[in-house]
Amino acid sequence: MNISDIDYVAIYGNSKFHNITSSAKVIFTCLVLTSIIISQSLIVQIALLGLLLSLYKVANLSLRIARLAIYPAIFAIIFAVLVSRQGLDYSLYIMLKAVNAALTMILLITTTPYVEVFAVMSKVLPDLLVDVFFMTYRSFFILLDRINSLLKAVKVKGGYHPLRVFLNIRTIAAVLGTLILHALDMSERMYKILELRGYSGKIPIEANMKIHKKDDYFLLSLGLIVLVGVVLQWNIL
Repeated sequence: MNISDIDYVAIYGNSKFHNITSSAKVIFTCLVLTSIIISQSLIVQIALLGLLLSLYKVANLSLRIARLAIYPAIFAIIFAVLVSRQGLDYSLYIMLKAVNAALTMILLITTTPYVEVFAVMSKVLPDLLVDVFFMTYRSFFILLDRINSLLKAVKVKGGYHPLRVFLNIRTIAAVLGTLILHALDMSERMYKILELRGYSGKIPIEANMKIHKKDDYFLLSLGLIVLVGVVLQWNIL
């Protein structure tokens, strides 16, 4: 899935969750992420996973989108294996923590146009930092698409073979080198484009962020309930 697919789902998606004000969704995301981070219970992580999957259903998001959470899950599994001496429950807890955090962010970016997300961030963060996040977000998906194109080209031209280790290492090195050169070239082109358009230290981003709908207040209340519940459970333990 590339940035155009995510933008299409975020802009043209038709659900109650999509219609909630952007600022309410960003605040809800922060509340849920905080709950995920401070929670030390496997049961709470399972409950949060159930909540997030329910919200995916409300937002009419397909499982194909949720599969993006597999990537952090893989790294979490590797870490969980390294600390497996602490038990299977702890390993599962680590994995669910990563998956829940990923699902939370995916829910936000697939139901809210990224321009509106950065517009909300611009109200609380320095302009330069928001611009860095904005350009990094776009560059990440551009480079990801470039990697996919390079890997397809390598397979078509026979640059990869399961049994030829040295050939694969040389191919990977060439792909990484090409990717670095492409990234440097892209950054230079972005700089020139911003300079030509009169960039003065801030990319103007505007969005309607006034919280006024019933669904806005409901979502914020849900986020607060989740956070308070996790804090109370954490204090009891």
